[in-house]
Amino acid sequence: MMNNFPASLRADRFSQPSLLAPLPTRCPYCPATTCYHWIRNASYGRYGLDSERIRIPRWLCKITKRTFSLLPDALLPYHSTTTTRILQWLNHTFVNGHGMATTAKFFSAARTTVRRVCAKFYQAVKVLRLSGQAGVLPPAEFLRRLFSNSGSQVATLFVAWKEREPKHSLV
Repeated sequence: MMNNFPASLRADRFSQPSLLAPLPTRCPYCPATTCYHWIRNASYGRYGLDSERIRIPRWLCKITKRTFSLLPDALLPYHSTTTTRILQWLNHTFVNGHGMATTAKFFSAARTTVRRVCAKFYQAVKVLRLSGQAGVLPPAEFLRRLFSNSGSQVATLFVAWKEREPKHSLV
C-alpha cells in the first residue's frame, strides 16, 4: 500500500544530503544588505530521520546580536517528524479520503499528532500558493497539484516557503 504514493513522496526524496543544514543567504532579523554579516555561533542537536540525532548550526547576526538557525529541507520547525512523513499523512487523509484515526494507525503515529498536523495544514493551505495558482484551493486539490510536481520542484517550493516565512511552516 505504501507504493501508491506519488513520486514526490517517496522516502528517498529526502535522503541524507537534504539533512545537511543549508548556509544562510540572508539574516532574518535585519534588513542589512551587507553580505555575510553573521558568524557561526553554536549548534544544537535535533532528531532527524529514524531517530538519528543531527547537529543544526546556529548563526549570530553581528548587527542585531540575535541568533538564528536554518533547518534542513527534510525537517519542519517545531516538528520531530520529517517532511516526507507529514506529506504522507496529509496525502492519506485528504487525497485518499481516510480518517485521521486510520491514518495514525496506518503510520503508527499518535492520533493527536496527526489531528494537529491536519488542522494546521487546513489553516495554512489558505495562504500557500503553487506556481500558476490564482486563488485558494481545497486541501485535496492543493495536494494533488503539489504531488504532480517532481521531487525537486516540491523541494524548491518548501525552500521558498521557509525563506518567506522562516518562523512558520506548512503544518
